[in-house]
Amino acid sequence: MQKIYAEPQKEMEAKFKELKSLEAKKVKFVDAIDASNNVLADVNEQLKKAEAMIIKTKFLISKAGSVHTEETARLGQLNA
Repeated sequence: MQKIYAEPQKEMEAKFKELKSLEAKKVKFVDAIDASNNVLADVNEQLKKAEAMIIKTKFLISKAGSVHTEETARLGQLNA
């Protein structure tokens, strides 16, 4: 009688062990995905900051061009 139950018992134990292994792998994948999402969020934040800096730089460059033109005109008046 014990022989009859021994085989299914071994199969159940093997399946249980396999299930535990798969659950552990799932946890590792979820952790890796979470880490990747955190990195992507950080990169997106850095991109937003870079875009703001580019806009500010373009504004300053546009102002510098007009200031340069004004100063060149003043210098021309002083030399005249």
